[in-house]
Amino acid sequence: MKLFKSSILAILALAASATFTSCSDDNNIVDAPDTGVYIMSQGNTINLPSEGNEVVLTVARHAATDPNSVAVTFTDASGIFSGASIVEFNGDELTTTYTVSFDEAQIVEDTEYNVEIKLDPAQASHYGVTDYTVKFIRLSPWKSLGKVKYYDDIIGSIFKAGPIEYDVELLENEKTPGKYRLVNPYGKAYPFNEPGDYDDSKDYYFEIDASDPDRVIFGMTHTGMDWGNGEIVFTSRAQYLIDNGYDPEAVYQAGWYGKLKDGVITFPTKGIIAGMG
Repeated sequence: MKLFKSSILAILALAASATFTSCSDDNNIVDAPDTGVYIMSQGNTINLPSEGNEVVLTVARHAATDPNSVAVTFTDASGIFSGASIVEFNGDELTTTYTVSFDEAQIVEDTEYNVEIKLDPAQASHYGVTDYTVKFIRLSPWKSLGKVKYYDDIIGSIFKAGPIEYDVELLENEKTPGKYRLVNPYGKAYPFNEPGDYDDSKDYYFEIDASDPDRVIFGMTHTGMDWGNGEIVFTSRAQYLIDNGYDPEAVYQAGWYGKLKDGVITFPTKGIIAGMG
């Protein structure tokens, strides 16, 4: 039994019966030749190149027959990405390319952009990918600095489970020195966690901007940790105030920023806002 955790209510599962009906022999399925066009998928997520402003996809067809031009519907809510309204094949070629362009200046690293590329249903393959929804992302380059000592009094303040110090991996951004990430600080490494208390399906980062050692700050941080009251999240009070219209200089004068001194980052008392669910 874990200390500090809220009680978990039992949940009754309702059983539902299902009725299955067999198909009639009268409904025969006849395979028909497929001459349609389809997109050769590169997965649900595509990493944008570190340089340049294009991603090239491959579009294929099963047979070299007309039409050689296929209409394309390109949808991007961000307005950063664009693609042609048609894809064309030359002669009897079975594959061609479709280029997705983007405004490199507007790309924010580690941000996902959803794009849908849909081929004309009248010309599309019956079997291949013809409605391609993909996430584009440009990953920021990070390097590991090894393990560091992490002193937690966030969870400790909420659940009286600390404060406590333990080892966590630290990454530094290669483009912006002083911008750091703690890797899964509230996953398996957190001493009071047990399996099931945290989401181990992906990595969770505690990202801190200490590029100005006198104005250390961080935004909304998802921990992936849930002790029965919803996921625990937190943000620095400085970032919260700035997001709500306060002048950064006034926030600094009020003493809400963190500090980096002698290799140690600290935040003032009540300098972090936390919540659950």
